[in-house]
Amino acid sequence: MPGMPGTTASPPALPMTDRSNTWTFTQVFKANPPFTIPAGASSGSVLTSDSAGNATWGALPAFPAIITSPAGGGVSTSVSATAVTTSFPQTTATQLADTTRDYMVYLTMTGGGSAKTLSLSMGPSTGQENTVFDLVSTPGQSVPVTVRLPAAWYVYWDGTASLTTSTIAVSC
Repeated sequence: MPGMPGTTASPPALPMTDRSNTWTFTQVFKANPPFTIPAGASSGSVLTSDSAGNATWGALPAFPAIITSPAGGGVSTSVSATAVTTSFPQTTATQLADTTRDYMVYLTMTGGGSAKTLSLSMGPSTGQENTVFDLVSTPGQSVPVTVRLPAAWYVYWDGTASLTTSTIAVSC
């Protein structure tokens, strides 16, 4: 109870519309341990706390692996992107060696003097769960095929065409 030894008075309850959201003094929230938000925030500051509930204001930490696009249109993760050369054998469900992230896979369907067919599928277990392309080429035509392969998914293909021996996969 307020006024009794060892107790503190609670701040008066005020609707949020009656006051601005600027705190000019330290706020202590009852928890175990108590969480204390000190006064002194400035524009661009972030609040961090330790396991004892002690919080401090500081600058936003740097994230070197994420680079803001100069055009303001998103972020670049090129610092951690990798490109690998791989192959996907015909009628064999095949995964990339790195199963921890998505990849853009660039294939080229090639053929000889007659029309060729290619059915390309992918999925999480057999590679045949989702047909992505059913293609027919004109005689002598090479057709580029690009797919985004989710992490740990398999690629499966069949047809009368062949795929180039060097297929490029770039991590996303």
